[in-house]
Amino acid sequence: MLAIPALDNTLGALFIGVVSGALLLGISITQAYLYYDAFSKDTLFLKLSVAIILIFDSVHQALITHVVYTYLISEYMNPLFLDKYLWSLSAQSIFETLTMVTVQAFFCVRIWALSGHNYLFVALPAILTLANLGLGIAYTTVNVPEVSITLAFTRWLPLSRAINGMSAGTDIVIAVFMVYLLYQSRTGIASTESLLNKLMMYSISTGAVTSLTSIVTVILSVAFGPGNFIYGALYFITGRLYLNSMLASLNARQALRKGMNPSVNMSEFSSSRTGTNTQVCNPVFASNQDAKGSFGVESKDTVVMIKRGVDVHADHV
Repeated sequence: MLAIPALDNTLGALFIGVVSGALLLGISITQAYLYYDAFSKDTLFLKLSVAIILIFDSVHQALITHVVYTYLISEYMNPLFLDKYLWSLSAQSIFETLTMVTVQAFFCVRIWALSGHNYLFVALPAILTLANLGLGIAYTTVNVPEVSITLAFTRWLPLSRAINGMSAGTDIVIAVFMVYLLYQSRTGIASTESLLNKLMMYSISTGAVTSLTSIVTVILSVAFGPGNFIYGALYFITGRLYLNSMLASLNARQALRKGMNPSVNMSEFSSSRTGTNTQVCNPVFASNQDAKGSFGVESKDTVVMIKRGVDVHADHV
């Protein structure tokens, strides 16, 4: 009988990824529960978006669990099977992609609203997000007919690295655009400056988590080569990090609002520096009421309202 090869840096690494992913998924579910409980008056579109992304991520977790369970349990003591490319290994990549690009699209919508519906600001992030989707679909498609993990990973590893590199680049661009637009919204008022500084720090930190994870994944794949799956441990949790960054940003609105007078409207200021046609741009926090003619911009961790001369409230997208 053939000897079973060492699995520490292959299936052992993937097992760590599955366990870590399950932990992060549990955190995501808790955050989702807190979100629906605290923000019941958010738009139906936003609530459905959270539910859909959570479903994508849950399916991904189920698929990677099937992968590791099959190799380590169902086919235990069958070393020849370790090189078989499972259908679930191919399918999991598309759900990872769907989670990632949906969250990135969510932040693109924020940039579009925060810029006063300026398509020039959202064009680059949107194009990069669509490129991520295309690369993800391509990677899943080319791996469907594969039967050998060794051959597939060797053949398509450059494409995998391109996906991680592109996702990191997209996250950095989104964070930079968010910070720029928030910086342009500075008014000189102390309370407003403090809030905007917090928003800029949140935008940088949340973008850094996902982009650094993607970058480290690429570095590990290059450093250890195609016969080593250490990078897979990070790849398996990437979707969970995207979902948690989105949910954390939504839930942070409540924490930030507690530090302010809920009825405060900041002094008006011109937004002409951003090149938009928005007449008045105010960061405000207010009650959960509907307001016609207004639209909400949820920054990475709170709500910034851009208004056109009407009263607005803080829980709309």
